[in-house]
Amino acid sequence: MKRVKGIPFPTENGRSEIEDLPLPERIVLPLVTPFGEMIPIVSPGDEVQAGQLIAKGANKWDPPLLSSAAGQVSAVKFWPNGTGNEGPALVIESPKQDSPFRREQPSQKDVHEIMRWVQAGDIREVDPSPIPLALRLRKPELVPPAFAPFSPALEKPIHTLVLNGIDRQPGIWLRKAITKNFSSDILETIPLLKDVTGASRVFFAFSKGAEPGEEFLKGLRELGVEPVSCPNVYPIGLNPLLIPFLTGQEIPFNSGGARQFGIVVIDVATALKVHGTAHGEIPSVEVVIQVTAPSAGIDTLVRVRQGTLIEDVLSALSISKKDLAKVLCGGPFLGTALHRFDIPITQEIDSIFLQTEREIIRYADEACVNCGYCVQHCPMKLMPNELSKNCEYGNFNVAEGMDIFSCIECGICAYVCPVNRPMVQLICFGKREIEAARKES
Repeated sequence: MKRVKGIPFPTENGRSEIEDLPLPERIVLPLVTPFGEMIPIVSPGDEVQAGQLIAKGANKWDPPLLSSAAGQVSAVKFWPNGTGNEGPALVIESPKQDSPFRREQPSQKDVHEIMRWVQAGDIREVDPSPIPLALRLRKPELVPPAFAPFSPALEKPIHTLVLNGIDRQPGIWLRKAITKNFSSDILETIPLLKDVTGASRVFFAFSKGAEPGEEFLKGLRELGVEPVSCPNVYPIGLNPLLIPFLTGQEIPFNSGGARQFGIVVIDVATALKVHGTAHGEIPSVEVVIQVTAPSAGIDTLVRVRQGTLIEDVLSALSISKKDLAKVLCGGPFLGTALHRFDIPITQEIDSIFLQTEREIIRYADEACVNCGYCVQHCPMKLMPNELSKNCEYGNFNVAEGMDIFSCIECGICAYVCPVNRPMVQLICFGKREIEAARKES
């Protein structure tokens, strides 16, 4: 197992209880996803039920969009989302109470049927992947013949399955709590995942100092799973670092993802959604997130309906908006900084971090002093100092030649920078400019 570069951090073990927040009167479901823009199949004025199909992807293998509550579609309009951008969204006016439907349990003997249910279950992941989950999990013989030629990675046998129980960033304990609260469900899902993937080797990764219970570890070993204690070095919980640590296999940015190398990673929250779908439970219309507001003394896990606005989460937790100046949608290191509260919670969001004006650390318009701290700590072995300078001064071709797209935007460079340069913002700016130039050419 390889040494991981990054920054050390203590193990976070907060309260594992998950609080169910009330259903809001309105939910907003973005139609823009990591796989493209979805096509709504309902119109304003239509009545919908919780779990009902309301939008489809342009590709049949993209996850569909299901309504997370019963109510009436009031509008299809542009709405801000967790990326900081605006895009089309379905607005559903919802009653205070509804009864999400349950489906009949699929046959546990028919893996094809189960995968069809997973495909239809609106399962989305926090960790980005170029291949939708319902396709990425399939061993080659389960991949539809008509699709395989368009994705050579799916023709590769899967030899390694990784269950990721490590939280993505410091200060977060969501995956630890899910492992603790739903250990039996996760164990029940492993045989299905092994059957679907055909993986001969299975890892369960967890943080050192946050070991699961002995019964869970025993259950893993009985299923042929290798539990692995991983160092408390951020960003070990992200796939580009976790995969090389466990397997020794580096995943180049432009390779098409880990599936190209016969490796599949699924986090415990997603595995839990697969379990629910395979057992006929309501599709993925709920999201568990961690809400952290230091000024209010709040650091808790909550379960909300997908499409619940951040402002409704704050209201339910009695957090006043008037003193807040910044929302980090996605957590303190990996989140997108936003200044508004009408952002819908989606499955791609696992945490929100709220700051007052006094808690915000301002970036400085200062020159790089070439101290080398960012190079020393960069987990991807890049030179963030040079990347940020080239992006700042418009030398995008140089930045591209320095492998800018291998940057995983973990935020460590900005964290260690002694002059508080906006390192990640500059690199993201460079990426956008390069992508825009590619589209124009």
